[in-house]
Amino acid sequence: MFALGKKKKEQDVTAKFHAAIAGLVALQLWPKYATPREAFPAFMTSCEARGYLFGLHDSLLQEWGLVSSDNPETDVARIKASYKYIFGDSAGFALISMSLNDIRDEEFHEARLDGGAELVRYMKDKTPPLGLVRLLVIGGG
Repeated sequence: MFALGKKKKEQDVTAKFHAAIAGLVALQLWPKYATPREAFPAFMTSCEARGYLFGLHDSLLQEWGLVSSDNPETDVARIKASYKYIFGDSAGFALISMSLNDIRDEEFHEARLDGGAELVRYMKDKTPPLGLVRLLVIGGG
């Protein structure tokens, strides 16, 4: 019985995590992209956008206390699942794979830090994150 309650709680947290990130991404991409899935090609061609998106995810995991210090693969699995939720299975897999490949790239790293910092500002003082607006709506994509 205890295991079922724990699994349900984990599912609820995962659903909230997915919804929160998906909402932040969709808000930044609108009105140029009706859905984040439409922006997939733009993400695939922008190392900065991939880094920013990864930073949003990583930072929200930290802000919500979901980081697994004993098993970092759990964090990556959460981010992978979120990418699939936002972009669909195939596109999400391609995007997270490319992002993990970029993890040591300086441009990716700087954008990851920007995404993380914007998420923290949003959580603390409700300043909306706008990095994807700058990267994919106004500046390109």
